[in-house]
Amino acid sequence: MIAVSRKMVALGLLLTALLPSACHEIPTEPGRGVTPSESLSPGDGGTNPNDTFLSADLTIQQSSTITTSEPIYDPSTGGMSTSVTVVSDPLSMSVDAGYDYQDNSHVNLYFNESDAVAPSDRVAIVRSNADSYSEYDASGNTLAPAAIAQDPMGTFSTDTGSFLNGIISSNDPGGGGGVTCPPNCETDLLVPTRDVLAGRATSRNVVRKDANHVEITTVAVGVSGTISSSASVSLVDPFTGSAASGPPSKLKHVRQYEKRGNKWVLQRSQTDIDEAPGSVTAHHTIVMSVSNVKWQENTDKESKRKAKRDAKKIAAAMSSVTASGQAQAGLHPSAMVAVQDVFGGGFIPALPSAPDPDGGHPQDGTQQIDTTVAGVAGGVPIVLQHGFDSSAETWGRMIQLLHQDTDVGDIMAKSLDWQQRYEDQAVQLHRKLRDENSFGQTPVVLVGHSNGGMVARYLGMHPDAASDRTPLNVKGVITLGTLHEGAPLANVGRSMQVLFDAIRITGDAICPSVNNAACNLVRDVANSKLGNLVSNYSSTGLPVLAEMTTGGPYHQAFDQVPENTAHYSISNVSWQRWRPWGLAGDMRADCTPEGPCGGRNWVKTADRTYHRMVTATIFGAVFGYFTGQWVPFGLTLGSTAALVAVSDYWNQLTSPGETTASDGLVPYSSQQYPHTPLQFRYQVTDGDSHVGETKSTAAARSLELVLTERFGVLRH
Repeated sequence: MIAVSRKMVALGLLLTALLPSACHEIPTEPGRGVTPSESLSPGDGGTNPNDTFLSADLTIQQSSTITTSEPIYDPSTGGMSTSVTVVSDPLSMSVDAGYDYQDNSHVNLYFNESDAVAPSDRVAIVRSNADSYSEYDASGNTLAPAAIAQDPMGTFSTDTGSFLNGIISSNDPGGGGGVTCPPNCETDLLVPTRDVLAGRATSRNVVRKDANHVEITTVAVGVSGTISSSASVSLVDPFTGSAASGPPSKLKHVRQYEKRGNKWVLQRSQTDIDEAPGSVTAHHTIVMSVSNVKWQENTDKESKRKAKRDAKKIAAAMSSVTASGQAQAGLHPSAMVAVQDVFGGGFIPALPSAPDPDGGHPQDGTQQIDTTVAGVAGGVPIVLQHGFDSSAETWGRMIQLLHQDTDVGDIMAKSLDWQQRYEDQAVQLHRKLRDENSFGQTPVVLVGHSNGGMVARYLGMHPDAASDRTPLNVKGVITLGTLHEGAPLANVGRSMQVLFDAIRITGDAICPSVNNAACNLVRDVANSKLGNLVSNYSSTGLPVLAEMTTGGPYHQAFDQVPENTAHYSISNVSWQRWRPWGLAGDMRADCTPEGPCGGRNWVKTADRTYHRMVTATIFGAVFGYFTGQWVPFGLTLGSTAALVAVSDYWNQLTSPGETTASDGLVPYSSQQYPHTPLQFRYQVTDGDSHVGETKSTAAARSLELVLTERFGVLRH
């Protein structure tokens, strides 16, 4: 890992905290996102149009190449490979920065994201001013205000802390370090990183320039650890227009500037990071493109601000970082970690841990307890059937909701041997129901979740599945999140297990920092019960897996059998971002999906962490820290790439070809009941994860709708 000095951490990371929130209204402009409809702070005069300002559009493109000793599934080819590249969707945003009439800095960041299915409280706008940092949703509602200690513009040293020293530079960015590089030259500048902790790393700056272009490549050299031989920088050469590449490195940062008038404007930056902790290595590439840059400079005010900055010190910030114990331990906090050290723990969200009072319904198959709950006399009886790696206990909350909202009859939930084939489970269910003789010849509705939907379908087709029992009188079948065409993860589950195992064993298999919020989230999801579920999907000894795979003959033959009972499907689509975290949170036995510790809050934590780390990076660019303190921001960027890589690779394994439409385990298309009219197919939009569906209020509402519309169940 790269050793980072206290000063670099305090500067680069403290700067992150200075993502305060603007207290004035910025008019809505095309490409600028949505802004609040009223002033955020009464009495604030807003941005001074006669002062210095900067605006730009930014796009971040991340990719991660994961190399393993064991071949894993490559979504791009549909085959197995020891090297897989995951390319994320570009993240577009706009930034503007200026001053109010009291000379306080204001920075506003607008995320231009338009997912088809997304929660309403996702981060869309970040605002900062001298003493606050706030996040807003797309409608301008406040999400997370937080006070910060001081104005970033008055905090740092003479070579930084100006809007016109980052994306815009008044000085030649390739002429620093006391060495002059005339036009059309290449030169090496060896500059120490001021690493007071270990003193083992230096930064090698390679400058290439002509009259109108400057390219600076900063490479960490003398760093301990394995350096991947495949790491390289791939940029467009500003001199020739063709692809350019550089030597391998552990951590490399490249910036390309173009001269406009008397200013140098950042066009593009690229960060490459290698991690090689064991059987899994990762190479992250993060490219930030800058366009539509506009600026204005008030030279008189800038000279006065510089004089103030010259007198400022950062001793307090450095002592705070030192006191945290992280620096002395030799760890390598990113910009975000230092912000938390200096300004408190509220800036970096933590995964929720407190149990939900309404929880207590396990999602896995650890408790094999059958459940029968008496309902309204004469009401329609219901059988709820669990799915893969689950038990009857998973339906506990759903039973409560159904009895609370409707006049259903008795509800029964049976624990089956979920590892066996669908038809064997159907025989087992038939025998359990008949042995109790709870229904007699009263018609029952079979409701099956996940694999349980296939069991319900089989029993509906074969009500005499257990030939030694009286046939069951099936009134109808409802499937919820059922894999009618199979689940792709059943084909390639081993690939995700390889990655999860590496993360567990090495602690930071694909992360560029050993103490980092994003990397902690990656480890948390790998160590959750989701890891156990993945292991079951990759098992070779489970008979049911042969029937769960996609593209095989089983489902084609199954769908040819006539279904004479009424049948309906409920399909569930969750937000495409951070699905592994939604699944992991919903697998907690003491949590409900929408509760404090459930999947929705796990997803929110991952999303907030990602946006705050991106925000830290963008603020670093605005204030000039790509130039002076690139290591912390390089680590921050690499960490977001690791977080995105796990999320995107999961989507590509579980729902290839339709990553935006899935519940995290079963693609939307597979959840549709085959050969069924559209009006018999119900849908939950912005739903909970696959494992959370059995205790989800959104899924319960859809199930109640089917029962009332199709089976005559009355609502309370």
